[in-house]
Amino acid sequence: MRQTFTVRLLLFFCCCYYLPVNAQFKPAQVQLLDSGKAVSYRGISVVNEQVLWVSGSKGTVLKSTDGGNTLRQMKVAGYEQRDFRDIHAFDSNTAVIMAVAEPAVILRTTDGGNSWQLVLIDSTKGMFLDAMDFNGSRGIVVGDPIKHRFYMATTNNGGASWQPLDTLFRPKALPGEACFASSGTNIVYVNDKRFFLVTGGVSSRLITSADYAKPLPLQQGKESTGANSVAVLKQQMAIVGGDFAERNRTDSTHTLAGSWEVGNQLPYMSCVQWANEKTLVACGLNGVFVSSNSGTSWEQISTIGFHTMAVTSNKKYATIYLAGGSGKVGKLFLKL
Repeated sequence: MRQTFTVRLLLFFCCCYYLPVNAQFKPAQVQLLDSGKAVSYRGISVVNEQVLWVSGSKGTVLKSTDGGNTLRQMKVAGYEQRDFRDIHAFDSNTAVIMAVAEPAVILRTTDGGNSWQLVLIDSTKGMFLDAMDFNGSRGIVVGDPIKHRFYMATTNNGGASWQPLDTLFRPKALPGEACFASSGTNIVYVNDKRFFLVTGGVSSRLITSADYAKPLPLQQGKESTGANSVAVLKQQMAIVGGDFAERNRTDSTHTLAGSWEVGNQLPYMSCVQWANEKTLVACGLNGVFVSSNSGTSWEQISTIGFHTMAVTSNKKYATIYLAGGSGKVGKLFLKL
């Protein structure tokens, strides 16, 4: 068993690092954009190829309306020391941002970031928000368990107001199970009755309602292990994660897609997104990886580490914006 695993692992490394990059991805290079801020960015939202919003630590929000050529840097007044782990933008004027805890807050702007209104605040002990997701004007925010159930609140007016879900409609958490606020992508909101949430820690699961959850074949058992990100496109799903405390371990992450077959192993990844029905992009502290076969195999196209990303696509190519630590914001064109 050990010999078989070793051979497979060596083949994986050969495919990723020594074989020529598939011609489909050969032109792909990450262009670093100048954010001008030495902060950690973990929230990103793309409205279209031109409009980009990013959120991060030290109360920082970035916005571009010209495809990243210029980035407007904003400090949210009164929240200069807060860490905005997620953001969702509706257009160049309207966006919501989420600060995780002490207290947990959500703010909303309708004037392009010139001013922000408090639309949710919760000082409950143990409160820690992890991510938001929207489908049109309806959305959901998820947080770590409070009294053994994951915190959840919903909105039906574009984040202008939020309603916490009744306790009975919140999924139960297993001992030591929580969520990662690493990329703002651990939940996908479908409608008022359906979502996809991935968890980590001692247990790692896919949760789709208050009463249904599926164990994931991911590295788990410690606070630093488990799923970080889920992406859904039609009937296909991809999930990445791993152990951020041992980020180079290629046996700590699997990517799952389609029929839940386990694809080739990756190092620790914090975000995954679909570019089209066959193309997946994943990023993490070890760089950026691309799959052209729904996650069956992967190729590394950049060694620059990022926490999160967002994708906008047409039939010919995808525009991918990435954000990470040390003020890094990047842009990638991918031929499809």
